[in-house]
Amino acid sequence: MFRQTFKKVKTKRGITGKALSQITGISENHISEFLNGKRDVTTEKLWEMIMGLEKLSPGSKQDFAEFIGDGQSLKVTLDLERTVQELDVKDFLQLWQVASERMTEIYQVNQQHHQQKQDLSIAS
Repeated sequence: MFRQTFKKVKTKRGITGKALSQITGISENHISEFLNGKRDVTTEKLWEMIMGLEKLSPGSKQDFAEFIGDGQSLKVTLDLERTVQELDVKDFLQLWQVASERMTEIYQVNQQHHQQKQDLSIAS
């Protein structure tokens, strides 16, 4: 889900892998492999790439939030962003740990669904 959403925003905004690589310091090859499903990225790398999109094309982060969920998710995302900015370091680190664990869970469920779809297509 995150890979497809990231790709959709990158394409919509006309951002090249080269430009994203230059602004994030993440290799063009690494970005390409992520987009093509040949490599996974950590939560931190995904966030770096999302922030790179935002720097290159302001509003990209909002697009990402909108594509992930329904229209309500944008408001929630922006409210959450303001809340996070106000956290002290200790609370922020706690939040980051919980969010990272949740993203890992979501990613694993998505991977399982993807694998099941592949298994079904191979079986038929």
